[in-house]
Amino acid sequence: MKQMKKKQTISIGIPAHNEEKNIKHLIQSLLEQKQRNFRLKEIIIVSDGSTDKTITLVNSIKNPLVKLIKNKIRIGQQLCQNQILDIYKAEILVLIEADTLPYNKNCLAEIVQPFLNKNNNLGLVRGITMVAQPTNFFETILFYGSHLKKKVFLHWKSGDNIYLCGGHTMRAFSRSFTSKLRWPANVPEDAYAYLYLKKLGLGLFLAKKTKLLMRNVTHLSDCLKQSRKFIGGKKALENYFPVNTLESEYHFPIFLAIRISLIEFIKHPFWLSLYLLELLLNRLITGNTSEFNALYEPYFSSKKLFIEEQL
Repeated sequence: MKQMKKKQTISIGIPAHNEEKNIKHLIQSLLEQKQRNFRLKEIIIVSDGSTDKTITLVNSIKNPLVKLIKNKIRIGQQLCQNQILDIYKAEILVLIEADTLPYNKNCLAEIVQPFLNKNNNLGLVRGITMVAQPTNFFETILFYGSHLKKKVFLHWKSGDNIYLCGGHTMRAFSRSFTSKLRWPANVPEDAYAYLYLKKLGLGLFLAKKTKLLMRNVTHLSDCLKQSRKFIGGKKALENYFPVNTLESEYHFPIFLAIRISLIEFIKHPFWLSLYLLELLLNRLITGNTSEFNALYEPYFSSKKLFIEEQL
């Protein structure tokens, strides 16, 4: 009886636009999570103008906890997540990207645990991204770059920074936060949520045992799309937050980056050299003038996670 009283209820929200390659695997994986300290109340999937088999695959899962919202036209991840905020019923809301997978069956339990420690100021708990093993040469370059960036950002501010707020991490929101949070239509949703949390003075916790598997893009054109989205997103945030706040959040210590880069370069000189070259080429092509568009062209090369090989 005491154990039951400690359990929190959670709702899971998944915005999905043409996610047929992974959506069914993700939902099944979430239903198989061990509910040792929580009770799963619902999984809400918002199909955002999907034109593939996303809706059919979601409907094929015959479980009363799975609820589907069908947007006939695409409105963007930000407004889809607002739809979820308006209807979810549990004490905690967990948002997950449709092209990711929990790394094990304890992810939800680990991300809920900080809310049980009676920190009334806690607004957001986020996990760690695990990058899937690469499948081609270009993806291998990004694979080593991802590990380098993660090490840098985990060291900076002990992980409490804007670079680890990405949507490809599992994120758990408290009611005290979601009652105030609504995303504008044209901002990077992950960075906006992090900055708004800081503005409200609510607490953040990094749950390092909560690992979510994602895949890097596999070719340069999709990588350039990501870069343009990132650059434009930072500029879009200037409409909602002071420029000096954004500068302090985005500019990490260069000496920290150099120190960790040198250590990693000694271990993997070939791949790190190629990654730095890719960064330079990427910046030369994209520049600094990209505009953020919530209805950006999706990059589909990162959608399939090859579950049997990765989990």
